[in-house]
Amino acid sequence: MRIFKRKIYDRMLQWKQERDGKTALLVKGARRVGKSTIVEEFARQEYDSYLLIDFARASEEVKSSGYKTHASLDAFCQKFSERISNRYLIYTKDFKKDEETTLLPVFMTIFL
Repeated sequence: MRIFKRKIYDRMLQWKQERDGKTALLVKGARRVGKSTIVEEFARQEYDSYLLIDFARASEEVKSSGYKTHASLDAFCQKFSERISNRYLIYTKDFKKDEETTLLPVFMTIFL
C-alpha cells in the first residue's frame, strides 16, 4: 500500500509543479481506498493553507436554492471571508455577474 501512496503523491506533486496552480486536479477511484486522505495530506504538506470541501458529506443546504438567492454561498463566504477574494457559482445558464457573485456556465470553469 505504501508504494501506491507514494506513486499517487508523486503524481500530485508533478501536477503541482507542471501546472503551477492553473488547473484543477481531479482524483477519482474506487470507494474507500484513501483518496481523501492522500489529497488532504498533500494539501497539508505542499501548501501554506487549504480549504477542504467534501461534497460527499455536503447536505442539501449547501446547494444553491436557485439562481437568484445563494444563502448557503453567502454563509460560507461570511465564515471564510479572510480566505475568499472572489465568489463564483457554477451553473447551467449563460455567464452573468450580480452584485458579489460571478455566475459561470459549466464550460467556463476551465478559465478559473
